[in-house]
Amino acid sequence: MRRRRINWDEEVQKSERIRMKGLRSTIVGCLMSFLLLVAARKVNPSWSPGTGILSFLLIAIAIVLAITLFFRHSRRKKDT
Repeated sequence: MRRRRINWDEEVQKSERIRMKGLRSTIVGCLMSFLLLVAARKVNPSWSPGTGILSFLLIAIAIVLAITLFFRHSRRKKDT
């Protein structure tokens, strides 16, 4: 039995969809962790604000890094 011929355009589209799904998952995860930090602050007001600010900055850096890598990779794909 012969193998089906690979449609490379279709494979590229699948890769793009998977990458977008991964980026969405990353952003949703970061937003959920931020909301968790806000909720923890509401429940325990004596919690140090420095810890929350540091956590928020780390989350923001992760989001910026994920978006930068995504657009950098998709721009490289368009050049080739």
